Amino acid sequence: MTRYHFENYDDAAEYLSRARKRAKGRPLPGNGTRLMDMGEVNVGGTMMRAIGIYLYRTCVIRYLKTSSGKQWMSASTGGWASQTTTKRLNNYLPRGFGFWRLHGVDLLAKTHGLDGFSWNQAKCYLLTHDTLFDAKSKKIRYEKRRAVDATKMFQDNTFEKLNLAYKAKRKYLLEQGKHLTQAENNLIFQVRAIESMQEKLNECGDPLKALAEILNATAEEVKMLQVVKLAKEGLEEDLAFLEQKKKEHYAPEQERSVLNRV
Repeated sequence: MTRYHFENYDDAAEYLSRARKRAKGRPLPGNGTRLMDMGEVNVGGTMMRAIGIYLYRTCVIRYLKTSSGKQWMSASTGGWASQTTTKRLNNYLPRGFGFWRLHGVDLLAKTHGLDGFSWNQAKCYLLTHDTLFDAKSKKIRYEKRRAVDATKMFQDNTFEKLNLAYKAKRKYLLEQGKHLTQAENNLIFQVRAIESMQEKLNECGDPLKALAEILNATAEEVKMLQVVKLAKEGLEEDLAFLEQKKKEHYAPEQERSVLNRV
C-alpha cells in the first residue's frame, strides 16, 4: 500500500469535506479504514477539535486543532497491536516518525529524517493519544515529560512492569464489565416483572382487584419459600446429625427415624 498521511487537522478536514455523508466519514486506503469527524475531545484538560483515522472501531491516528489554531497529531494502537494495526500506523504516521512495540509497550520513535533507525538510538515516547506531535516541525508537546529512555527501560525491565500493569488493568476492566452485564440483566428482569404487572392491571377492569391478586400470589410464593427454607434447615440438621454418628460409627435403634427421612 502506498504510504499516505495528512499533515495536520486542516489537511484531514479538507479531505473529509468531500465525503458523501460527513457523519459516516470517508474511506481511506486499507480494509476497514475510515477518516471520521470526532467533534471536540478533551486532551489533558484542553478541548480540541479532532478528526481520526479509524481501523474498524479503533482510532489509530488523531488530528487535533486548538481554539487558538495550534495543530497536533497523536497515535495509538488502542491496545490492539495486530499486524494490521501496525501496518496502518506505519502507513499513516508522517515521515520522520515510526512505531515500535517492545515487550508489550508501544513506542513512538522520532527519526528526524534519518535513513533507518533503531529503538535504542532514536528518541522514543510512549505511543498514546496523550503524546502530541507536529508532523511538520517534528516537535513533541511537553517533550521532556513524554520522552522515555528506551535503552534504560529495557535494562531496568520497565517494559515488563508496564505490560503487567496493563494486563492487570485490562483484567480489572473485564471483571467490571461482567459486573455491569450482570447488573444490566437484573434490571432487565425487574423491568419485565413490572411490565407483566402492568399487563395484568390493564387486562383487569378493576385495578384494585388486580393488585389484590398480585399481592395474594406474592404472599403464596413467600409461604412456599418459607416451607422450603424450613425443610432445608431440617435436612441440614439431619445431615449434621448423621455425619456426627458416622464419625462415632454408632446409630442406635431409636435414631433410625432420622435415617429413614433421608
